[in-house]
Amino acid sequence: MFKFLGKAAIAAAALAALAGCIIINAEDHDGPNDRGVRACRAGDHQHLIGTQASAIDRTKLPSSFRIICHGCPATMDLNENRLSILLGPDNKVVSAACS
Repeated sequence: MFKFLGKAAIAAAALAALAGCIIINAEDHDGPNDRGVRACRAGDHQHLIGTQASAIDRTKLPSSFRIICHGCPATMDLNENRLSILLGPDNKVVSAACS
């Protein structure tokens, strides 16, 4: 019994660690752009490339965004309204794209 509980505790700890890798703001209240299409406007956020994750001003990001740490799993669903900010191994932004 204790052997099973030990494995379950390790699995739970690993899952909790992975969950902490991705910061997601799932709300999406941005209105359509000037073409009537909702989009994350990733071009407006290219200046973030090279910035430390801790220095990102989240108040200037679209309402739907996620920051994905290097090597962390992320969903592969396409959401053109969500800004995805990908971090490198040094915890600096390497890309900002709609996904």
